[in-house]
Amino acid sequence: MNSNLIGKVVVWALAFYFIISGLLAAFDVDAKLIRIGLSAVNGDGKIAFILIYTSMMVGIGVAMLFMLYIFKSCRPSLVLAGTIVFSFIIFRIIGSFVIGEFSSTQIGFLLTEVVELAIILVILFKVGKEVEVS
Repeated sequence: MNSNLIGKVVVWALAFYFIISGLLAAFDVDAKLIRIGLSAVNGDGKIAFILIYTSMMVGIGVAMLFMLYIFKSCRPSLVLAGTIVFSFIIFRIIGSFVIGEFSSTQIGFLLTEVVELAIILVILFKVGKEVEVS
């Protein structure tokens, strides 16, 4: 199995994760807010959360699938995903320092994101090597 095929499978898995995570938050906003330790004061706050979180997550997933279809390669989608996951890591760390707390919830998310980024980088490196050889 070549790296580009593995990369495409990873793109589909990540896109599915982003889309489903975004949609689930929209349909059970209270559960998502509780899970990440947030609360909304009123309906406007819940709508704002849905707008920000759902649109971001679904938009990322859909963009990854469009890029996979248009470019016929996993590389552009993985660069997008890697950039976003790297940003999540950086700003999760910055946010924790600014707030002065690094909770077990944040550590769990951080570890997951580091693993995701490592997988993305390994596949990008392998796909890049295959392109150089071709």
